[in-house]
Amino acid sequence: MKVVDGQARFSASDASNFLACRHLTRLDLLAAHGRVNPDKAFDIGFEKLVERGEIHESTVLERFRTDGMEVVEIPESTEAEAAQFTLDVLRGGAPVIYQGVLRSDPA
Repeated sequence: MKVVDGQARFSASDASNFLACRHLTRLDLLAAHGRVNPDKAFDIGFEKLVERGEIHESTVLERFRTDGMEVVEIPESTEAEAAQFTLDVLRGGAPVIYQGVLRSDPA
């Protein structure tokens, strides 16, 4: 979870964490806004878990490509540009979108 331009930006892991434990999401949100500080930056084994996750992600994306699927990667850009690019490729019917950005603009 990150705060970009004053707005919380949630990852797929944040959504999964919310389903597992709403209290964890609240703590993560407070930490992202700098209102609480965790005792330690990482839990034991966290770095290894991140490494395994990145390897898994890379393997899955490569499998999609091997199977002939187009993988559209969202380029690094501003939050608004990335969200618009994601929306455009969604509307274009892209079969796989990697690192898409979804937003809900306040009314």
